[in-house]
Amino acid sequence: MNKQDDIALKIEDLSKTFGKDRPDPILALKEINLCLEKGEFLVVIGDNGSGKSTLLNCIAGSTMPDNGKIFVNQHEITFTPEYKRSKMIGRVFQDPTSGTASDLSISDNYRLAELRGKKHKFLLGKNKAFHQRLEERLQILEMGLETKTAAICSGLSGGQRQALSLLMATASDTSLLLLDEPTAALDPKSAEIVMKNAEQIIKNQKLTALMVTHNLQHAVDYGDRIIFMRHGEIMHDVKKNKNETLSISALRAFFEQ
Repeated sequence: MNKQDDIALKIEDLSKTFGKDRPDPILALKEINLCLEKGEFLVVIGDNGSGKSTLLNCIAGSTMPDNGKIFVNQHEITFTPEYKRSKMIGRVFQDPTSGTASDLSISDNYRLAELRGKKHKFLLGKNKAFHQRLEERLQILEMGLETKTAAICSGLSGGQRQALSLLMATASDTSLLLLDEPTAALDPKSAEIVMKNAEQIIKNQKLTALMVTHNLQHAVDYGDRIIFMRHGEIMHDVKKNKNETLSISALRAFFEQ
């Protein structure tokens, strides 16, 4: 395997400005260059308005950049529609209700996730093998949901829905997982459960992950690598294996500079 084969995500000179036709345009991203190796867990932190969410949205395809290129597994996806990249890119949103259909059951939600990017009828494959597969995946969460596959998602707690969203985001041929402040709307106990589940799934499925968060403890605990953004630029880029003294206080110092 050559070095290019080791790269899961490559971003070249990515720029985005909002409101170009206005007197006060906002430069959200300024010539961002970034590479993630396969299996790497990158955490993005920074001030409000630093470009974190815009970076994630450009990778996901919900925002198109002005300039630059984005590659996933050596395939350029810079201007590929969001629905076409959804097979290789999974996303968990900040709002637990965004990742699941409230009026559908756990089983139906998960089947829809499995069919993401595929041309199959909804009920196709909802057989014994599917239900066994679903129950095995739900057991990973340790929330007892494997016995409630017929439950309607509107009746689940925020933590349960977010954990289910995590499973759904990684149900198909996902190779890159985007976590958009996945615990911001959860209580502390649920937040830790979701993060531990995310860590386990990422390792078990050998995924590459990028997480935007304001939770510095989660950045330190779960990220292999942390970048700090400000004014649309990457100001700091540190890997934990190269900086054993990395701590919350060290990250806070970035904000104070």
